[in-house]
Amino acid sequence: MPHGALTHAVAAASKRVPVIKRLPVLKLLALAEIVVLVRRGRGRPSNLSRRDRDELSDLLAKVEPREFVAGAADRLSPVPLPKRLTHGPNR
Repeated sequence: MPHGALTHAVAAASKRVPVIKRLPVLKLLALAEIVVLVRRGRGRPSNLSRRDRDELSDLLAKVEPREFVAGAADRLSPVPLPKRLTHGPNR
């Protein structure tokens, strides 16, 4: 679960940066937790404890990074993005 300070920081940032208001808040909080874990591990999963690695993989599964970034870019872009960019290549 996100920490109180992290939640406060996201709320404060959303007041200053209106673009953040358009992004799903729960995914934004999950991304912030991912950043904290990656920073703690200095970019290497082997530097994290087993529990932290499990938490990181769970958070990544929840966030679906490709869809999150593509959705955010699609919402912020004045021109609609192609479906292959937002949903991945056809298989």
